[in-house]
Amino acid sequence: MVVREDDLHELPFKEFRFVEFPNVVAGNFVSGLLVDIIGVVDQVVFRHVSSKNTRVVFRMKDLSGEILSCTLWEHYCAQFLSYLNERGDDGPMVVILTHARIKDAQGSYPTSVSNSFKASKLLINDPILEIQEFKERLLDLGVEVSRVLLPGDQASSQVSGGSQLSSKDSFLSKAEAKTILEINAISEVDLLSVFILYSLQLEVEFG
Repeated sequence: MVVREDDLHELPFKEFRFVEFPNVVAGNFVSGLLVDIIGVVDQVVFRHVSSKNTRVVFRMKDLSGEILSCTLWEHYCAQFLSYLNERGDDGPMVVILTHARIKDAQGSYPTSVSNSFKASKLLINDPILEIQEFKERLLDLGVEVSRVLLPGDQASSQVSGGSQLSSKDSFLSKAEAKTILEINAISEVDLLSVFILYSLQLEVEFG
């Protein structure tokens, strides 16, 4: 019997094999292996919702207090933001993400995880034993958790709305992927214009 990836999300998940955040951060994992993670949302860092690109980036903590960055794409992102809109910033927000992909650290960017295209399953504060036990141990261990949303950031969490971004993030969020041939076809004048406009944005923001 062959199980396709697009069939996996229909299967029940009766057993989780959670990885420890310190092992992921330290690079102690098998490259390409899908993992299950559980953690409490420490802070929503970035969100972007458009017809072309939908994603949210947030920090998670496990019971050791280790922080791991997580990115959710498309309908996983929509599910996360929808829950966030409904519950606001009240109490710990414990997340389980199954079949998560691990992305190696690159330069200044730390190791992170993200959902698989269709194989992952996202559970947020679901009334299941694993999440209930995590919340209890979180309280017993006294693990400190930051506000899920930054002050004044509540309005920007709406699924239909945009996010409050800096000039740099706003600029990057509008970037479009291009092939090498398309990049070569861009004239030097166009590239210079983009550089000047971006420089002016930064000058206005930072003086």
